[in-house]
Amino acid sequence: AENGEEALKAVQREAYDLILMDVQMPEMDGLEATRRIRDYEEEAYGEDGHRTRILAMTANATVGDKEKCLEVGMDDYISKPVRPDALQRALVRGRTEISIDDEAGKVRRRQTIAAAEAAIQELCEALEPEGVIEMAESFMKDVPDMIAELKQAGDSGTTEQLERAAHSLKGAAGIFNWQGLVNRARTVEEFAEKGERDQANAGISQIEEEYDTAHGALEQAVLRLKDSLES
Repeated sequence: AENGEEALKAVQREAYDLILMDVQMPEMDGLEATRRIRDYEEEAYGEDGHRTRILAMTANATVGDKEKCLEVGMDDYISKPVRPDALQRALVRGRTEISIDDEAGKVRRRQTIAAAEAAIQELCEALEPEGVIEMAESFMKDVPDMIAELKQAGDSGTTEQLERAAHSLKGAAGIFNWQGLVNRARTVEEFAEKGERDQANAGISQIEEEYDTAHGALEQAVLRLKDSLES
């Protein structure tokens, strides 16, 4: 399609699995076209029906531009000119995206992705991007082990060990502005400090749920940083 109006009409004629949406198009830009496509899909298929995956194609996009893409219903974005390897990574990211069950979930998804993007950008202002990538990948590799250590402390360790494990996880998550994980680790730490093991163990289950639903946001932010370095 040469413009957003044609893209909308194409979707109304036939269901697609994937759309590469140029944000800058004549007559109707990619943002408005995506907004209307999402409205059409909800009306035609219902909230739980078919949803086309839409990848924005942007040139020199800022964090604010990327947030706009996500807000109108796009699923991801890649830089122009599009390279096959970058497109493949974007498609892989689609398999790790956060599950969306309702409107509240959509809002949380956007907030989680935006927070991860902002944290990565802030770190890049203080460190070399390659160092940020290495640090983030190390963190993502270590988090499951940190949660396992937390569970072990909850099952058979002392409350002091449980408090220390929760404190370590809270600090590591805070570096990447992962507030959901920070808040839950803080809760476990506070209960452990008071000697309230049962409440602390209940909080560990919430930490596991937070990790399962939101770790994809940081993974995507790191992959996008890699893309930006290669473009």
